[in-house]
Amino acid sequence: ASVFYIDTRNQQIAQFVPSGLGRIMKNSGRSESYGAEISLNGYFGNLHTHLSYGYTHATFREYTDSIKTGRETIEVDYKGKYVPFTPKHTLHIGTDYAFNLNHRLIDRLIVGATFQGAGKIYFTENNDVVQDFYGLLNGNITAEKSIFSLSLWAKNITDTSYKLFYFNGTNGNSFAQKGNPVQVGVTLQMRL
Repeated sequence: ASVFYIDTRNQQIAQFVPSGLGRIMKNSGRSESYGAEISLNGYFGNLHTHLSYGYTHATFREYTDSIKTGRETIEVDYKGKYVPFTPKHTLHIGTDYAFNLNHRLIDRLIVGATFQGAGKIYFTENNDVVQDFYGLLNGNITAEKSIFSLSLWAKNITDTSYKLFYFNGTNGNSFAQKGNPVQVGVTLQMRL
C-alpha cells in the first residue's frame, strides 16, 4: 500500500494548435495530486488471485489561459478543475487456476479472468468532456506442454463502449477515439 502527494509547478498540458495540424506543450501553472494505491496477491495452492486499486485526486491550483471565440479573446481560470487524462479510480481484479494434468498432450491447463476498470477521466481542462468509470472483462485458457503454450484469450468480453482519447479540433469539431470492442485471439509461445 502507498499514499502520495505531488505538488507540480509548470504542469505541462498538451493542446492542439488551432489549425489542427499538431499539438503543442504548454505550461499550465501549478497542480497538485494526492491519492493512495493498494495491491494484494494471494496464492492458495493452484489458485492465484490479485487485486489492485488506486485513487488519484489531481487538480489545478493555478492555471489561466486565453481562448479565442470569434474575434474576442477571453481569459479562463481553471483553478480547481481536474487535470485531464488522469483517472480518479483504477481497478484490477484477477484470478487464475492451474490444473496440473501431466497428460501426454498437456502438462498444465490454466483458466483465468480479469476485470480492469478506470474512471472518471476528464479529457479537457474545462472538465466538460468526461469518461465515466468503465470496466473491461477479459479471460483466457492456456494449455502448456514442455516449452510450448497455446492460449485462447478474449478481451472486453462484455463489449463495453468507452473513450480512450478525446480532443477539440479545428472549427469547433471534436474527435474521440473509442476503445477496442470484443477481441478474441490465439497466442502460441515457445520459452527457450
